[in-house]
Amino acid sequence: MTTVSPNYCNETLMGGAAGWLKSTLARPDVAAKYFGVLNGIDTGSWDPATDPTLPANFSPEDPEGKALCKKYLQMGLGLEVNPDKPLVAVISRLVPQKGIHLIEHAAHTIVGEKGGQFVVLGSGHAEGGLRGLANNNPNFGKNNYSAHFMYSEKLSRLIYAAADMFLVPSMFEPCGLTQMIALRYGCIPIVRKTGGLADTVHDVMEDSRGGNGFVFDGIDGGSLDVSLTAAFDLYKEKKQWDSLRRRVMAESGRWSWGEASTEYLKIYRDCLAK
Repeated sequence: MTTVSPNYCNETLMGGAAGWLKSTLARPDVAAKYFGVLNGIDTGSWDPATDPTLPANFSPEDPEGKALCKKYLQMGLGLEVNPDKPLVAVISRLVPQKGIHLIEHAAHTIVGEKGGQFVVLGSGHAEGGLRGLANNNPNFGKNNYSAHFMYSEKLSRLIYAAADMFLVPSMFEPCGLTQMIALRYGCIPIVRKTGGLADTVHDVMEDSRGGNGFVFDGIDGGSLDVSLTAAFDLYKEKKQWDSLRRRVMAESGRWSWGEASTEYLKIYRDCLAK
């Protein structure tokens, strides 16, 4: 029996993630045959160096195209065209599981307090709070917030390519793929420490050499604000930010299905051997 990340496997055994299945999964005879294998992405399809939907391609060795993608998105969505403003993105189902209250809080913090830009792409029954934010908050201005309540793979690819940071504040997340895609496109993730998010994103403030994003534990706005502040502060250090961006892009091949399939094959072969 498998699930889609090692940490989520542990949460179903040791925490409350499994609900009424916990007692069954925790039985020694079951737990011994229960594994968490991290999901993967198609790194051939999700590749900013070759993605045909982008106005400019880029790579760790040739990153200049990312700035052009940011300008293109800002122009296309009617945002202020400003390369120095941090652009934070959310691409998600807009439901409580995804931390909708934290997404709304982030919009207020990023646009209203920190002078950044915020783009949302997604839909769901909890999207109502994100509608009309700019109209209801004069300090948002007219050119720093853009929300699109729909599905569009083409727009999602452009957002990944253009954004500086990517927010995933899920209440629970068995694996999550968006943070992997974001890393692939040099978009630094800010995530809540849960499920597969904890397996794939490690805080740069705790590990400057191995970290690849910003991580918080709580479910409140204050916990999120700590990571947002750290991310915005590092963004001001252009050389450090550019170095981080290039490194996470160069390392992003590890999120391929090739890695996951190797783990599955090991499990299956062990079963046959027994």
